[in-house]
Amino acid sequence: MQTGYTDLDGAKKFLGDCSHETIYRRVRAGLLKKYKLGSKTLFRISELDALPTCATVQPAGNDNAEPAAA
Repeated sequence: MQTGYTDLDGAKKFLGDCSHETIYRRVRAGLLKKYKLGSKTLFRISELDALPTCATVQPAGNDNAEPAAA
C-alpha cells in the first residue's frame, strides 16, 4: 500500500488520467476525501488506491457479435 498525499494532477494520473470533474464527483459522492494544506488541495494516495481507475480499454468492434462461420 502506498502512503502519502498527492495534488489534483497526481490524483488524475494515479487513477488513469481522470478528469478534474471525475475526481470531484467522487469527492461529492463520499468515495474520496480531499485535504487542504493552505490553499492546496491534496488527496491521500492510500484512498486513491482503493478506488477503481478511470482508464478502461474498450475493444474495437462489437463484443456481442457472433463468430464468423468458416
